[in-house]
Amino acid sequence: MDRELDEALGELERLLEEETEALRKLDHSTIDRITVSKLVLCEKLGQRAVGKSAEKADLERIQRIKKLSLYNQVLLVHARDSVRGVLALLTGDSHGGSHPQRDGLRLSVRV
Repeated sequence: MDRELDEALGELERLLEEETEALRKLDHSTIDRITVSKLVLCEKLGQRAVGKSAEKADLERIQRIKKLSLYNQVLLVHARDSVRGVLALLTGDSHGGSHPQRDGLRLSVRV
């Protein structure tokens, strides 16, 4: 495996693991910093990948990275939806801002 590629993939994997923790903690400053680092690293990887074929070990690592990335995306969507739900509760918007509020129409469900 190309040493530079190995280092770049290792760094991307490390960033995604760090991002997972930041997403769980809703640490927006760390998430922002990691986003910038990932963009720079992805640009670097994209330039290195031109005209090269990946080895089996590279593909397996890339699959792990893809799974980490998708997991983080799910965490991000969940966090966004949770924040929208809390804001909807605080503002009295029972639709989370996605539908116009209807005056006088509310539904309370308790378990």
